[in-house]
Amino acid sequence: MIVLGLCLLVTHPFFGRPILVGAHRGGVFEAPENTIPAFRLCGKRWPDMLVQVDARMTVDGEVILFHDDTLNRTTDAAGTVARMKAPELFQLDAGHQFTTDLGKTFPFRGKGVRVPTLREALLSMPKQRWMIELKDGCDPDRVVGIIRETKATERTLISSFVPSTMVRVRELAPEVARCFDFGSILRLLTALRGDDWEDYKPTDQVLSLVTEQITQYRLTPEELQTIRKKGIYVQIGVLNTSTDIRRWLDAGVDSILSDRPSLLAEEVTRMQQGRQGIGVGIEDDGGSNDRNAGANPAVSNALESGTHACKSNRHSWRNR
Repeated sequence: MIVLGLCLLVTHPFFGRPILVGAHRGGVFEAPENTIPAFRLCGKRWPDMLVQVDARMTVDGEVILFHDDTLNRTTDAAGTVARMKAPELFQLDAGHQFTTDLGKTFPFRGKGVRVPTLREALLSMPKQRWMIELKDGCDPDRVVGIIRETKATERTLISSFVPSTMVRVRELAPEVARCFDFGSILRLLTALRGDDWEDYKPTDQVLSLVTEQITQYRLTPEELQTIRKKGIYVQIGVLNTSTDIRRWLDAGVDSILSDRPSLLAEEVTRMQQGRQGIGVGIEDDGGSNDRNAGANPAVSNALESGTHACKSNRHSWRNR
């Protein structure tokens, strides 16, 4: 079996299998986000899928999985998550607002779907790989402790937009795979565009970007390929249309996050079916295997499309 698109210099156990297909918050458009039903749906359909989740802290110190800082959008309650105690959160209906038909029906309402803890999620699917984003105020010591206690150090990837959080994660748990944060991204770009790239040693393994950041950092096709040659995985999100997914698959990125994991998996399968001599299935990474494809026109097209798409909302990536 030919495995494509892997950054071969990275030897962390987390990357022993491809991470091409990723479910953003467990698949926002397919099940209530950041909930056990969403995670189990991913695990049942695609055991090798990367499941991205958001971690927050309750006022009594529990690490729970929840994206927003308020309860209003996804539950049957209102208020600020950080001011709630865990037992109070567990009484809420986390599937209350989920709908796939613009509010005509709510298939998970009243079905007992609740806000899960990080520990519950890791234990509920002991073979699944997780990308855990630490939101503002989430204690990295508590998160790392839970990851270790659940024996999940080789199947978790930690990310955060807060540089101080990632500094602590690097100090505390160098054995856990990590995404670049704002600070380490700037250091990477400074080395890339200066005279120190040859001696530059990555502090993290995954450069996770949304298309708006491609424009913000003025990343070129050649730069993306140079970064990948350094052994750094490039992840793009959040892609929810066939056009965008196909464009970035053709660009040869290592990982894609989508609110529609079914659509993403279908597009990966379709692409693999078009590759002569390569088996079908998401266990095969569908990225380009040409590590020297700096002038790949597909990359140029993807970047150009990302530029147009984000002009109207330069900062939407903050709500990823």
